[in-house]
Amino acid sequence: MIFILFPETLQKNLKKALQNSELAIDQVRSVELEIKARHNTKNKGIKLAAFISIGVYALMAILYISNMRATKIALFSLLATGAVLFAILALAKFFYVDLLKRQFQKALKKGYPGYHITW
Repeated sequence: MIFILFPETLQKNLKKALQNSELAIDQVRSVELEIKARHNTKNKGIKLAAFISIGVYALMAILYISNMRATKIALFSLLATGAVLFAILALAKFFYVDLLKRQFQKALKKGYPGYHITW
């Protein structure tokens, strides 16, 4: 099964307005709350994906080791699979889940340096 993730980015006009301090503080707060809600939803999804993936990986490792001798090649393949799984989950979190948050924080820091986000 193949999944294609399209990262959600900050709209150009909103990014420009934040960088140039064109929004009122109430508007900035409402944008922040909306982005937090989206981020929390995506974060829950990536945590669920990580939990399921790690569970399946652990089951695969247990079955693999119990049915075969633990040779160096078998252990290497399990470690390599674990490393690839970790890399995929880390990249998905960085490029899909946290992208909108990072863009918002960067634009906010430039346009509203005194505004503090409670994330």
